[in-house]
Amino acid sequence: MNNELKTMLESIIQEALKPIKDEMHTIKGEVQTIKEDIHTIKGEVQSLKGEVQTVKEDMHTIKGEVQSLKGEVQTIKEEVQTVKEDMHTIKGEVQTIKEEVQTIKEEVQTIKSQVDENTQLIKAIIHRQEETDAKLDAISMDVHKLHGEINFIKEEISDIKTTVDFTYQKTNKNELEIFKLKQN
Repeated sequence: MNNELKTMLESIIQEALKPIKDEMHTIKGEVQTIKEDIHTIKGEVQSLKGEVQTVKEDMHTIKGEVQSLKGEVQTIKEEVQTVKEDMHTIKGEVQTIKEEVQTIKEEVQTIKSQVDENTQLIKAIIHRQEETDAKLDAISMDVHKLHGEINFIKEEISDIKTTVDFTYQKTNKNELEIFKLKQN
């Protein structure tokens, strides 16, 4: 009996423990799944730690690049300031050039007026020269005519001189003859 009781008791205990064992077995499975999940999570955390380290390194690199960019931006700002100053200088020079161009335009206008006046004077002079040339041609023709008349008069005078010389010679000869006659 005792053995039987023990067997029965063991059987009852076994029967009572069976749901607990089943539950323990289920819990063990769940614990095993949790262990596997924890192991997976640990792997993922480790992976995330690596990624975080990579992100940290990337951030460090980005900070360096940002610092470099800040330096370049400062250089660009200085260059822009220099360009602005140059532009201000150029604007001043352009204004000076505009004023000089305006002065030149005024001088050109004055020169154009003078050229127009000179052109009118030259046209008047040319017209007068043409009139003078026409008068000179007329005078030249008159001189040629007078030259011809003078030559004619010279010939006439030469003829008269010859006649006078002839007459003088003749008169001298006659006076000599008269003188000789008177002497005789």
